[in-house]
Amino acid sequence: MRAHLGTAAAYAQSAFCLQPGGDTISRKGIVDALLLGCIPVLFHSGQRRLWPWHWGEWVANATMLIDERLVRNGVVDVVRTLAAVSSSQVEAMQRVIAQRAGRMMYAAVDTGQL
Repeated sequence: MRAHLGTAAAYAQSAFCLQPGGDTISRKGIVDALLLGCIPVLFHSGQRRLWPWHWGEWVANATMLIDERLVRNGVVDVVRTLAAVSSSQVEAMQRVIAQRAGRMMYAAVDTGQL
């Protein structure tokens, strides 16, 4: 339990949260990042096609996409790429996340809030 709280705190304090694929391209961490206000950094274009009913058109405005093949081949440095994102771009993505991330959450009780 303690490790989970550490991860949540790290996500909440970070601008970007890396979400590499594993056995599949879907990751619980993508939704966790959004709900905690962190911009998910995706490495497979299919990750943006996950959950179309939930994030449909706003996914491109709330995530970064870096081609995993370019990273693996040493063509793209993830840290340098993210460091080059302007603060105004980061703030714009964070605004979209703040407005829309609630659509990614299921609740036992419908609060009527999105």
